[in-house]
Amino acid sequence: MDDLIIDSLNILALVVNSIFIYKAFISERKRKFEDTLFEKKLSTYQSIIDRVYDISKKLDYSSYPFDAIHKIKTEEEWQEFHGKNIGPLLHLGMNLHLSLQKDYGLLLPEKILNILNDFSLYATRMVIEAYYFDGSLILEKEKLMHNKLFELLDAMRMDLGVDQIDKSLQRRLREKQI
Repeated sequence: MDDLIIDSLNILALVVNSIFIYKAFISERKRKFEDTLFEKKLSTYQSIIDRVYDISKKLDYSSYPFDAIHKIKTEEEWQEFHGKNIGPLLHLGMNLHLSLQKDYGLLLPEKILNILNDFSLYATRMVIEAYYFDGSLILEKEKLMHNKLFELLDAMRMDLGVDQIDKSLQRRLREKQI
């Protein structure tokens, strides 16, 4: 009878131990997947920010070709200049969000895709509306475009949980100092 109780307890301990091992295995797999996903998103976001920042640099009102608006005297001259020098920049904003959605659509949250869509729209409109020889119109679109860039950065930080990671790191550093 004692052997039966001991065997039953051994079997019960083995089952409980197996459950703990299985849970640890599943938890570890999930953590590895999350780590891999985080690394992939971080790499993707860095690539997107590089591309968006490059576009915003090329569409800077205070640099060539947009700064030429201050040297050109007539609207006709400006429109000719626009056709040769600014018009070709139209491809920078056009369908940016669609190409990024195609490349990274599985990783990007809808909010980030919407911000990229708006950025693409403002970049395209900046080039198109520059045709009208109106510096304030160009500056308005540039401001909207830059606001979307900062909104994009904030959305990416939120999606990656950068603020939570920073708090966790600060807590760990304080614990090491004690």
